[in-house]
Amino acid sequence: ELFGISGQLGTFADVDLDDVMARKGKEDKKMEAFQSLPFHSAMTPVIVRLVQLIPKGIWFDNISVTSQDVPLNGENPKASDSEGARSSDFYKVATRMTINFSGSASRDNDTNLEFDLVNQFVEALKADKGYSSNFKDIRLVSLAAQEADGKKIANFSIKCE
Repeated sequence: ELFGISGQLGTFADVDLDDVMARKGKEDKKMEAFQSLPFHSAMTPVIVRLVQLIPKGIWFDNISVTSQDVPLNGENPKASDSEGARSSDFYKVATRMTINFSGSASRDNDTNLEFDLVNQFVEALKADKGYSSNFKDIRLVSLAAQEADGKKIANFSIKCE
């Protein structure tokens, strides 16, 4: 009967239980890391929400979206275990997204409120939980006045990170 059980264990018949548990722990860590991998389509709802928040009178000239995977829970991917192998070759990640955009604002009725329109837009981005929950900081980087074809325009740059 013992021979039958040993035969069913196959390659694990002569392996120490501690080794099996160590292997299982490494495989569990790999699985957690794979399951935490984000899909870049996660940015789509953020971009859609941004477009929905743009008020009349504001348009974008440039949008730059970048993402970076960062370790979760302070895991250090450079750490080594006692065997000299990197113990965190597999670690959970989160995606840190940064959006930079620049554009202009103008009011059709020439009320000189272009700066107010840009500031209201920045405040709307901060107040909207569907958008702002993705960023630690949303700020107006630059704001400058310009006149073109007799119309006042406010040029701006906003960074969300």
